[in-house]
Amino acid sequence: MVIHRSDPYGDTDMRTIPNAPTYLSISRHGIYYMRVATPKALKQAHPYLPSEIRKSLHTRSLRDAVVRSRKLALDFRLLFTEALDAMTTKKQGDTGQFQIDRHPDGRVSYKFEEGDTPEKVKEYIHLMQVTGQLPLNANAMDLMGHEHPTDEELREVRLKAKSIKSGGIWLSDLIQAFADEKLATEWGTENTWTQTYQPLLRDFREIVSKSKREIKNKDGLDELIWDIYARELGEEHLQIYTDAMFKFPKNYGSMKGLSDAKQALNAGLPAQSRANAFKKIRMLKTFLLWAYKKRKLSEQLDDLLPTETQDKKRDKAKDGYQPFTNSELKLIFERSDYPTEGYRYWTPLLGLYTGARANEIAQLQVDDVIKTEAGIDCISIMDLEDDVDDNEPLDVPDDKPKKSLKTAASRRWVPIHPKLIEVGFLNFVKDMKDKGEVRLFPELTYSKVGGYGRNLSRNFAEVTKSLGIWVERKKVFHSFRSTFNGRLLKEGTPQELREFLLGHSNESMNVQKYGKLISDRPYQVMLDEVKKLDFGLAHKPWEPSIELPPL
Repeated sequence: MVIHRSDPYGDTDMRTIPNAPTYLSISRHGIYYMRVATPKALKQAHPYLPSEIRKSLHTRSLRDAVVRSRKLALDFRLLFTEALDAMTTKKQGDTGQFQIDRHPDGRVSYKFEEGDTPEKVKEYIHLMQVTGQLPLNANAMDLMGHEHPTDEELREVRLKAKSIKSGGIWLSDLIQAFADEKLATEWGTENTWTQTYQPLLRDFREIVSKSKREIKNKDGLDELIWDIYARELGEEHLQIYTDAMFKFPKNYGSMKGLSDAKQALNAGLPAQSRANAFKKIRMLKTFLLWAYKKRKLSEQLDDLLPTETQDKKRDKAKDGYQPFTNSELKLIFERSDYPTEGYRYWTPLLGLYTGARANEIAQLQVDDVIKTEAGIDCISIMDLEDDVDDNEPLDVPDDKPKKSLKTAASRRWVPIHPKLIEVGFLNFVKDMKDKGEVRLFPELTYSKVGGYGRNLSRNFAEVTKSLGIWVERKKVFHSFRSTFNGRLLKEGTPQELREFLLGHSNESMNVQKYGKLISDRPYQVMLDEVKKLDFGLAHKPWEPSIELPPL
């Protein structure tokens, strides 16, 4: 019997049931069906036989359908096997699927034909037995429905098996399981993991562990790491970590000569800010809550961590990124040595007139400059090519350029300001396209830390430092975004339109229902708002580079 995961004949009234046996389907009326394909050899010998057999299970309950279908699936398989054996001694009906065979002595075994991945399924069945979810002497009926484990199911059973072995799971293994799940279901790229959670959870493990253990690293070499069983974690460990965060040195990741977080903590270096300490504590809460829900901790620990108390009298205008003043903008754009080409010319202009983030600008491609159906020139800021649902994960296929956004809401089209067109932006895009370039700024290379925007931000910081404008974490490239938003607010631009332009999430029921598709947004109205931005600057026009003929 060949068991299909999807409907090969395209019935419009049937759909595959997620996480259910692969031979189950459901009708549009909610009734479950058992569906098996007739083996090719049997069909060739008896053309009058149907291409598939579909049997109603007479239930709308998935649980009941699974129970009823397993016995039927076994009956079908044995029936087909007997029919094929009567025709030939060869397995002509094999199609690269999971097979169950009954031997003359009554023993039942399973095997995998060419085209399947036996290692994965054998590992899954073995781990299901180790964790007690399948009997050690599993028969064909026990195995029915476990022939195509999903990646998530395999991760779950691996995690459970590690917990059982040696009385618990190591914190390092639990952190890796957290990474595997989050990267597969939410984050899409490794930036969020490598830049934030990975160093944070590594530091947590090294700070709270009291001893080292030997592991095999990714290169297959022996390595000693600080580690602790996850179930040993308690309130005292969280107190140690919390105290450490308010003493932990800033920029530890870029320091040389410090092998682990314990050394960094005792190095006597200047401590990180209180805000950064609480940011790390909040992120640790996310991990601990996940681990508790997975039943890998002896108690719920996330609610034992402290919460930052906000000072209600603080001046919020002085916190975070600050907008540029008119005089600072003149220093930046009207200086005599302002570049006339390349990313050093275009990226500050794009930052000022679109409000886009540094990495969003740096990763732009020539095809990201588009026209709406109404003919309005826009910049498409996307991590995928298509107009996608805001609730979809930020996932980028392996064969596509590495593009990423901060959140799903960041996906947007921004109307191009007339000032950008005036200085030659559309001509620049055409020039890059004529040269066969894929990206607008190919000289900005990709970095796992910071993406394409890393060198852009660093170069701009050098410029603003030389002009006496730069202030750490306050007057940086991101200040263009604050400037753009602040000027729109001053011009009276409605909040919903500013959120569309800046890529901020909007919980308005009206926006969630009617403005979800990016192509449906009011681009003429948005362009009219963008046109209101006049910074009173005299910009040098773009000058295309001239390639001299070889001597």
